[in-house]
Amino acid sequence: FLVNAEGTVLTHSRANEVLSRADRSKSPVVSAALTHTHARSGSLEYRDESQLAMLGAWAHVGLGRMSVIAETERAVALAATRRLVRLSALFGVAIVLGAILFSIFIARHLTRPIMRLRVATAQLAGGDYDVDPGIHSRDEIGELARDFRRMAQQIRETHASLVQSEKLDEFGQLGAGITHEVKNPLG
Repeated sequence: FLVNAEGTVLTHSRANEVLSRADRSKSPVVSAALTHTHARSGSLEYRDESQLAMLGAWAHVGLGRMSVIAETERAVALAATRRLVRLSALFGVAIVLGAILFSIFIARHLTRPIMRLRVATAQLAGGDYDVDPGIHSRDEIGELARDFRRMAQQIRETHASLVQSEKLDEFGQLGAGITHEVKNPLG
């Protein structure tokens, strides 16, 4: 609403305030506007006659020492702020939960092939030379799995060669024993 230098209402959203030329000089925000003539504008928080928390603002118009006054209940004025804080908090919680779920997904996606390689390594150490970790990706883990398969193949071949060597060694010892046993009676 608009008041003159004495605090009389000149324009208001309620017509009866204008028609009755209501004196609003006792209102804290109007009183502040009338006493602070050196400041162009201002605002304050106060309680009205019914002890309702209010927010008020004023600005001098510059024509005829008139002032524009705005008053609203504090709860109404801060409702949007409270809603924004609630939505921001919910948004923050959603982002944190999303980040946690995403990191769990990525962690499982990255660790699953590594766990397969670990199990395959244990099987290889147990003597299962035909083990395949079952990883066929084109990333670093896939390269590691290909290297693991090559290593298992080499170990299998080396093991077969060692078994063959042991058989030949045993056969040689058997032949030497037989030769020794046959040579003694002949000698």
